[in-house]
Amino acid sequence: MIERLKNKLKKGKRLTLYALITRYVNNQVGSRAASLAYYLLFSLFPLLILIASIIGLLNIDPHSIGTLLSRFLPTGITKLAATYLEYIQQSYNSTIMVFSIVFSIWFPFRAIKGLMRDVRRSFDLDETPGSKLFIIRQIICTLLLPTTILLSLILIVLGQNVIESVLHLFLPGTIHLNELLIELWQYLRFVAAALLMGFSIGVLYELSLDKFLPFRNVLPGIVFVLVVWVVSSILFSVYVEHYANYSLIYGTLGAFIVLMLWLYLTSLIFIMGSELNAVLLEKKKETIETIK
Repeated sequence: MIERLKNKLKKGKRLTLYALITRYVNNQVGSRAASLAYYLLFSLFPLLILIASIIGLLNIDPHSIGTLLSRFLPTGITKLAATYLEYIQQSYNSTIMVFSIVFSIWFPFRAIKGLMRDVRRSFDLDETPGSKLFIIRQIICTLLLPTTILLSLILIVLGQNVIESVLHLFLPGTIHLNELLIELWQYLRFVAAALLMGFSIGVLYELSLDKFLPFRNVLPGIVFVLVVWVVSSILFSVYVEHYANYSLIYGTLGAFIVLMLWLYLTSLIFIMGSELNAVLLEKKKETIETIK
């Protein structure tokens, strides 16, 4: 009996993997991920300007962000981001702020529009519905995702000094944090950031569709994106650092090559998360229309 169940599970996993590979080819996931990575690249730098404004307010050292992110991302990307943040802080003015606000909305809107179109394609829906409601949904996701990324970064870099600075800002006076709370926060901040990102991914997947799916039908894609993205980013970082030294070959341009590869990988994972949800829905012999 147990052996039969194990065989069924193995067969089910093989069928799911085969369905994902088939969808990757038939739905042209590779080219769609490349298009999404292009818009993400142009969304990144205006977003970094906003991040520079926030870390300036919280008195955070840009290098501390780079140090923390280097655990997951290649050094070339983290150094590029830290250098850009330092440059923005040194040459910051109101014109740059206006630029960052405008383009932090426009380019992410284009990226979100493309991602929502890809999610709809995963479920065989019309890719470009022209309804006003869907445009409103796109705007909501455009505001939500960059905000979530900013909050997640803030949660990750929040150490004792930053927490005390924030508390002193809103609650003047001498405040000392318990050492146990500080130690717990070193681990809980990553959990909090992951939950926050998972929430935004789930909202994006849901708002992309014509009908809200039950949470159980969206959860596999969310878990897939979070786990695979973190693991693949770490492995990609190790590969770049030890086996593919792009900076040695291409110089400064190498950092941009690594950044584009990582953005492509990220885009691929986000799209495959929705494809996984669609595959699992098919296995249950359900569609968007049949779900109540």
